Amino acid sequence: SHLGETVRIGEIGFSVWPRPALVLRDVTVGNEKRFRAPVVRAALNRAALFGSGTKYSRIDIVNAAGAADFFWAHASEPMTPAAPLTSSRIEFENMSIVDPKWRFTGLSASMTVKPSGQIQSMRVEDAAGITALTLSPSGPKSVAADLTIRSFQPKGGLISLSSVTGSGTLTSDEFVVREFQGYAAGTTLRGAGRLRIGQRWTFDGTVEAKAVDLATAAPALFRSGTAIAQARIAAGGASLDALFSELSIAGSAALDQGVLTGVDFVRALQESQATGGSSSYNNGAASFQWSGNRLVISSLRMGRTGLSAEGTAAVDAEGRLSGRMAATSTMQEDPITGSFGLSGTLAKPVIRRVY
Repeated sequence: SHLGETVRIGEIGFSVWPRPALVLRDVTVGNEKRFRAPVVRAALNRAALFGSGTKYSRIDIVNAAGAADFFWAHASEPMTPAAPLTSSRIEFENMSIVDPKWRFTGLSASMTVKPSGQIQSMRVEDAAGITALTLSPSGPKSVAADLTIRSFQPKGGLISLSSVTGSGTLTSDEFVVREFQGYAAGTTLRGAGRLRIGQRWTFDGTVEAKAVDLATAAPALFRSGTAIAQARIAAGGASLDALFSELSIAGSAALDQGVLTGVDFVRALQESQATGGSSSYNNGAASFQWSGNRLVISSLRMGRTGLSAEGTAAVDAEGRLSGRMAATSTMQEDPITGSFGLSGTLAKPVIRRVY
């Protein structure tokens, strides 16, 4: 009577352990493709025996499989109660949600229900407990969504995120992420975007980091220094798992007060020293693009009084480093300019003067 749809129950039984409960088997709503649960266990509420509270303290639904539009209908549409609510808490174990465009399995969920029978909130977790989504109705075919991810690393990515949180509005076709944040490389990343759901999944958004610790992000290249970065993100794939198989990030960064290790530009220019040492800088800037598992840094500039350097660099999927820089020293009467090559890996970079 609450669902407003035909419900079929194959068998009704009773159990006393671990608490008295009705046990329903082979339960379907509408048809088997809409919602089916092999086992539904409704634990009796002792207070209800004395005329107070709901009839069942909780309802556990095991191995359920339901169509996405079944949940949408009862999560976002207003309902008129047809009978007193029998339980306000429903738990799902090993649940599957199926849509013509996607399928999620192995989910666990905890649902609270209003007296009208409408879902008040629903928390869904993946099988590993890494990702959780909390949903609450916000309008027709729309729910407010809060996302948490303990750790996340895009396939082929050089960076991993932890403690990711986000919030926005979820519909059957997209997740509009009003804001998200995550922790990576010693700094907090913040942004917003739009995840489109379909035969092909895509994400478009922006991200910024206001205090990137370069010594943490690239310890072999920087002894110290900070950066402010902004970027646009575009990702796509055939499924949510493959969303970042096609990833493009393009942006810019401003550098402030740091030390580049591996070369002393001034000494290398004055004494023809090939490599070694370090170079401090007061400011700098760079443009960057990540595409096809390759990071390209262009328009790289850094300098201080008496020294300037500029160039390009690239890091491939295996972490191999390549590029060139030109440095100019004006600490003597006649300026000296020289070229430097970048090689090695991101973990063991080599910056060497070339002639």
